[in-house]
Amino acid sequence: MTEIRNAVCSWRMALAVFLVVAILMNPFYLDVVFLKNMWRYMSHYDVLDLIIDPMAASGFTPFACIFPMIPCGIRFAEEYNSNYIRFTLPRSGRISYITRKILANLIAGGCVTAFAFAIVFTFLAIGGKAVTPDTEISEFYVNTIWMPYVLIWGGKFVLFLKVLLAFLHGAIWSLMALLVSAIYTNRYAAIVFPFVIYQVLWNVWQGKAINPVYLLRGDWAGYSALYVPYAIQGLVILLLVILNGIFLWRKCNGK
Repeated sequence: MTEIRNAVCSWRMALAVFLVVAILMNPFYLDVVFLKNMWRYMSHYDVLDLIIDPMAASGFTPFACIFPMIPCGIRFAEEYNSNYIRFTLPRSGRISYITRKILANLIAGGCVTAFAFAIVFTFLAIGGKAVTPDTEISEFYVNTIWMPYVLIWGGKFVLFLKVLLAFLHGAIWSLMALLVSAIYTNRYAAIVFPFVIYQVLWNVWQGKAINPVYLLRGDWAGYSALYVPYAIQGLVILLLVILNGIFLWRKCNGK
C-alpha cells in the first residue's frame, strides 16, 4: 500500500533509524580505545556479551518511545488540521483511510526500532564470537527467557528474537502517537503525551511484567516463558488498534 511504502521509505524513517543506531552504539564510539582496536576487541567477546552495552548502557531505553513516532505518528494530525483529509476521504472511503493509517503506523513504528536493532546486532555479530557450549554466559542472561536459546545459531537466535520484540515495542508507541493525534489532533501532543505516559509507566510499574522497558529488552527475570513479553505487547497492539479505529472513525465522521 502506498501509505505504508511512503512511511517506511521516507527521510523520517531514515532519520529515526539513524538516531537509534547512533544512540545504541554510543558506548562504543565514545571509547577511543575501542575505536582504535575495534575488530580485535570484538573478537574477544561473544555476540551476546557485545549487545549488553547497547541494550543497557547506551541511554536508549528511557527515550525508546520517541523514535517510532517520527515516521508517521503525527501525520494524521497534520492532515486533519490542513484539511487534506477532506480531499482524501471521498476518494478512499473512511474504512480504507483509517485502515491505512493504522497499518502505516504499526509497520513504520515497528520497523524503526527493529531496523536499528538489526543493524547494530549484525555489526556486532560480524565482529563477535559465536556462543558455544564452552562460553561463559553473562549473568545478564541467567534466569531470563533467553537462557534456553543462547546456543542456537551461536547466539544469533536470541538477537533475532530481540529484533522481533523491538518491532512490537516500536509499533505500540507509534500507534500510541496516532491515538493521541486522533483524540487531540495536535502534532505536539502526539509526541509529548506518549513520552510522558512512557516515563510514568516505566517508573510506576517497576517490577511489573508490563513495564515498557522490560518489554523492550525482555531480560526481566520475572517473565515465566518466552512468549510472555510478545503476548503482552501483542495484546496492547490489538487494544490500540481498536481504540484508534474508534477515535479515527469519530474524527473522520466530522469531515
